[in-house]
Amino acid sequence: MRENFSHARRIDVEITGIDISVSGTTAVATFLRRYQVLTDDNQRPVTISRTTLNARRNGGDWVIERVRFEGVK
Repeated sequence: MRENFSHARRIDVEITGIDISVSGTTAVATFLRRYQVLTDDNQRPVTISRTTLNARRNGGDWVIERVRFEGVK
């Protein structure tokens, strides 16, 4: 991740198809993430992934515990 930021001139992220389920103090969000980087050498790689985000309620805040990316063909 750090490498992406150090060589990026621009990063665009689009999130679609969001589904959130909450059960007590835990939540799971799933969505499709399109991630495109404009690199220092003008390349534009795109990654599309099904993303799952697990969170837990901590007082009045939600804390992200895990993010998992699964490639989409």
